[in-house]
Amino acid sequence: MNGRVVVVTGSTQGVGLAIALAVARAGAEGVVVTGRDEAKGAAAAAEVERSGPPALFIAADLEDARAPDIVFDAALRRFGRVDALVNAAALTDRGSLVDAEVKFWDRLFAVNARAPFFLMQRLINHLRERPDRSSTSCRSMLVAELRSSRSTPLRRRRWLGSPRTPRMPIVSIASA
Repeated sequence: MNGRVVVVTGSTQGVGLAIALAVARAGAEGVVVTGRDEAKGAAAAAEVERSGPPALFIAADLEDARAPDIVFDAALRRFGRVDALVNAAALTDRGSLVDAEVKFWDRLFAVNARAPFFLMQRLINHLRERPDRSSTSCRSMLVAELRSSRSTPLRRRRWLGSPRTPRMPIVSIASA
Protein backbone atom coordinates (compact mmCIF):
# COMPACT_ATOMS: atom_id res chain seq x y z
CA MET A 1 0.00 0.00 0.00
CA ASN A 2 3.03 2.22 0.06
CA GLY A 3 2.11 5.57 -1.49
CA ARG A 4 -1.38 4.52 -2.57
CA VAL A 5 -4.71 6.26 -2.04
CA VAL A 6 -7.24 3.69 -0.86
CA VAL A 7 -11.03 3.88 -0.52
CA VAL A 8 -12.44 1.53 2.14
CA THR A 9 -16.23 1.28 2.29
CA GLY A 10 -17.86 0.37 5.57
CA SER A 11 -14.78 1.56 7.42
CA THR A 12 -16.38 3.31 10.38
CA GLN A 13 -16.39 0.10 12.43
CA GLY A 14 -15.55 -3.60 12.50
CA VAL A 15 -13.68 -5.28 9.67
CA GLY A 16 -13.78 -2.17 7.48
CA LEU A 17 -12.12 -0.05 10.16
CA ALA A 18 -9.50 -2.75 10.77
CA ILE A 19 -8.72 -2.79 7.04
CA ALA A 20 -8.48 1.02 6.89
CA LEU A 21 -6.05 1.00 9.83
CA ALA A 22 -3.99 -1.80 8.29
CA VAL A 23 -3.79 0.09 5.00
CA ALA A 24 -2.72 3.23 6.87
CA ARG A 25 0.00 1.35 8.77
CA ALA A 26 1.17 -0.26 5.51
CA GLY A 27 2.17 3.15 4.17
CA ALA A 28 -0.87 4.43 2.28
CA GLU A 29 -0.62 8.02 1.10
CA GLY A 30 -4.29 8.61 1.87
CA VAL A 31 -7.27 6.64 3.18
CA VAL A 32 -10.91 7.35 2.39
CA VAL A 33 -13.21 6.22 5.19
CA THR A 34 -16.87 5.74 4.29
CA GLY A 35 -20.00 4.93 6.27
CA ARG A 36 -23.43 6.19 7.25
CA ASP A 37 -22.71 7.45 10.78
CA GLU A 38 -20.97 10.85 10.87
CA ALA A 39 -19.78 10.56 14.48
CA LYS A 40 -18.29 7.10 13.90
CA GLY A 41 -16.82 8.33 10.62
CA ALA A 42 -15.08 11.30 12.19
CA ALA A 43 -13.68 9.06 14.94
CA ALA A 44 -12.51 6.45 12.41
CA ALA A 45 -10.83 9.06 10.19
CA ALA A 46 -9.04 10.52 13.23
CA GLU A 47 -7.84 7.05 14.23
CA VAL A 48 -6.56 6.41 10.70
CA GLU A 49 -4.71 9.73 10.71
CA ARG A 50 -3.04 8.82 14.03
CA SER A 51 -1.62 5.83 12.13
CA GLY A 52 0.08 8.12 9.63
CA PRO A 53 -1.65 9.20 6.44
CA PRO A 54 -4.30 11.85 5.92
CA ALA A 55 -7.83 10.49 5.95
CA LEU A 56 -11.10 11.72 4.54
CA PHE A 57 -14.48 10.66 5.88
CA ILE A 58 -17.33 10.58 3.38
CA ALA A 59 -20.83 10.06 4.76
CA ALA A 60 -22.59 7.80 2.29
CA ASP A 61 -25.45 5.34 2.41
CA LEU A 62 -24.67 2.79 -0.27
CA GLU A 63 -28.38 2.07 -0.66
CA ASP A 64 -28.52 5.39 -2.56
CA ALA A 65 -27.68 4.80 -6.24
CA ARG A 66 -25.68 8.07 -6.26
CA ALA A 67 -23.39 6.97 -3.41
CA PRO A 68 -20.62 5.36 -5.52
CA ASP A 69 -20.19 8.58 -7.51
CA ILE A 70 -20.36 10.72 -4.35
CA VAL A 71 -17.64 8.61 -2.70
CA PHE A 72 -15.38 8.44 -5.73
CA ASP A 73 -15.74 12.11 -6.69
CA ALA A 74 -14.98 13.26 -3.12
CA ALA A 75 -11.91 11.01 -3.01
CA LEU A 76 -10.66 12.48 -6.30
CA ARG A 77 -11.26 16.05 -5.10
CA ARG A 78 -9.27 15.43 -1.90
CA PHE A 79 -6.43 13.22 -3.13
CA GLY A 80 -6.40 13.67 -6.92
CA ARG A 81 -6.45 9.95 -7.58
CA VAL A 82 -7.59 6.59 -6.23
CA ASP A 83 -5.29 3.57 -6.44
CA ALA A 84 -7.24 0.88 -4.62
CA LEU A 85 -10.70 0.03 -3.36
CA VAL A 86 -11.82 -2.25 -0.54
CA ASN A 87 -15.55 -3.06 -0.55
CA ALA A 88 -16.02 -3.89 3.14
CA ALA A 89 -19.51 -2.40 3.56
CA ALA A 90 -22.34 -4.90 3.65
CA LEU A 91 -25.74 -5.40 5.15
CA THR A 92 -26.05 -8.60 7.14
CA ASP A 93 -29.83 -8.54 7.50
CA ARG A 94 -31.43 -11.92 7.08
CA GLY A 95 -34.54 -12.93 5.18
CA SER A 96 -35.91 -16.10 3.68
CA LEU A 97 -37.68 -17.24 0.55
CA VAL A 98 -40.80 -17.55 2.68
CA ASP A 99 -41.03 -14.07 4.15
CA ALA A 100 -38.57 -11.67 2.47
CA GLU A 101 -40.22 -8.56 1.03
CA VAL A 102 -39.26 -6.60 -2.08
CA LYS A 103 -38.10 -3.59 -0.06
CA PHE A 104 -35.74 -5.84 1.96
CA TRP A 105 -34.33 -7.46 -1.21
CA ASP A 106 -33.86 -4.13 -2.99
CA ARG A 107 -31.97 -2.67 -0.02
CA LEU A 108 -29.75 -5.75 0.38
CA PHE A 109 -28.96 -5.87 -3.33
CA ALA A 110 -28.26 -2.13 -3.52
CA VAL A 111 -25.70 -2.17 -0.71
CA ASN A 112 -24.13 -5.60 -1.21
CA ALA A 113 -24.05 -5.81 -5.01
CA ARG A 114 -24.91 -2.62 -6.90
CA ALA A 115 -22.72 -0.19 -4.93
CA PRO A 116 -19.58 -2.39 -4.98
CA PHE A 117 -20.07 -3.03 -8.70
CA PHE A 118 -20.27 0.66 -9.58
CA LEU A 119 -17.40 1.58 -7.25
CA MET A 120 -15.25 -1.04 -8.98
CA GLN A 121 -16.38 0.30 -12.35
CA ARG A 122 -15.32 3.82 -11.37
CA LEU A 123 -11.93 2.60 -10.14
CA ILE A 124 -11.22 0.50 -13.23
CA ASN A 125 -12.15 3.35 -15.58
CA HIS A 126 -10.11 5.80 -13.48
CA LEU A 127 -7.05 3.53 -13.62
CA ARG A 128 -7.44 3.03 -17.37
CA GLU A 129 -7.67 6.79 -17.98
CA ARG A 130 -4.75 7.83 -15.79
CA PRO A 131 -1.69 8.99 -17.70
CA ASP A 132 0.59 7.34 -15.11
CA ARG A 133 -1.07 3.94 -15.31
CA SER A 134 1.22 1.02 -15.74
CA SER A 135 0.23 -2.34 -17.11
CA THR A 136 1.31 -4.02 -13.89
CA SER A 137 -0.99 -1.95 -11.70
CA CYS A 138 -4.05 -3.19 -13.60
CA ARG A 139 -2.93 -6.77 -14.15
CA SER A 140 -2.26 -7.35 -10.49
CA MET A 141 -5.60 -5.99 -9.28
CA LEU A 142 -7.49 -8.67 -7.40
CA VAL A 143 -11.19 -7.98 -7.14
CA ALA A 144 -12.64 -9.79 -4.17
CA GLU A 145 -15.27 -9.04 -1.60
CA LEU A 146 -15.71 -10.58 1.81
CA ARG A 147 -19.36 -10.56 2.70
CA SER A 148 -19.70 -12.48 5.94
CA SER A 149 -18.63 -12.07 9.53
CA ARG A 150 -18.08 -15.83 9.58
CA SER A 151 -15.26 -17.69 7.89
CA THR A 152 -15.95 -17.90 4.16
CA PRO A 153 -14.37 -20.64 2.05
CA LEU A 154 -13.15 -19.85 -1.43
CA ARG A 155 -15.43 -21.60 -3.91
CA ARG A 156 -14.46 -20.56 -7.41
CA ARG A 157 -11.94 -18.41 -9.27
CA ARG A 158 -12.69 -16.91 -12.69
CA TRP A 159 -10.96 -14.39 -14.92
CA LEU A 160 -12.50 -11.20 -16.24
CA GLY A 161 -11.01 -9.54 -19.25
CA SER A 162 -11.27 -8.69 -22.90
CA PRO A 163 -8.81 -7.83 -25.65
CA ARG A 164 -9.01 -4.16 -24.53
CA THR A 165 -8.71 -4.75 -20.79
CA PRO A 166 -6.13 -6.60 -18.76
CA ARG A 167 -7.04 -9.96 -17.28
CA MET A 168 -8.20 -9.54 -13.70
CA PRO A 169 -8.96 -12.40 -11.36
CA ILE A 170 -12.45 -12.45 -9.87
CA VAL A 171 -12.82 -14.42 -6.69
CA SER A 172 -16.22 -15.73 -5.65
CA ILE A 173 -16.60 -16.30 -1.94
CA ALA A 174 -19.51 -18.22 -0.48
CA SER A 175 -20.70 -18.26 3.12
CA ALA A 176 -20.41 -21.56 4.92
